[in-house]
Amino acid sequence: IKPYGFYIISDYIVPPDEDVHLYMQNWHMDPYTAVLKDDGSNRFASSCSSGANVQLVPGDAQSVEPVFRDGLGFDGWAGTQRNDRYPAYKIEKGGTVNFDTIIYPIKPGDNREVMTSQISMDVPSTTATAVKIDMDYPQQGDFGYYYLSYENTPSLRTFDKYQTDAQMVFV
Repeated sequence: IKPYGFYIISDYIVPPDEDVHLYMQNWHMDPYTAVLKDDGSNRFASSCSSGANVQLVPGDAQSVEPVFRDGLGFDGWAGTQRNDRYPAYKIEKGGTVNFDTIIYPIKPGDNREVMTSQISMDVPSTTATAVKIDMDYPQQGDFGYYYLSYENTPSLRTFDKYQTDAQMVFV
């Protein structure tokens, strides 16, 4: 999202049936980078001692379970595979699911924390989703509002103090 310099990833998954399925949104980082998990916000953050870092922030921290997974990663420096531990968001449920995740790069020396809160609406998040993004927690002065409708013809919806019938909005 320009001019803020971050990304919003919205994954929408329609299964072939209504059975309970396990969904994983996997995030692979540099294999030598420590990744920290904040249990309060379900946010993951890289922890490089020098250089830039990144925060992965779920749009709805209550709907996902943050987990670390073991698997193979690729060491670009050595050109080899290696055992790796990477962060993921997990949802286990029946029916259609969606993940909204904010990828927020942090420049060296910037200590901001990015926090989100799901904005409740009169429809499930698999119909339309809205997220309030606090881009400088705890100072709480730099907010963004994200809305995405999954409807073929979006209905007029209110999210926080805004109203739209658009497919997608960021203010």
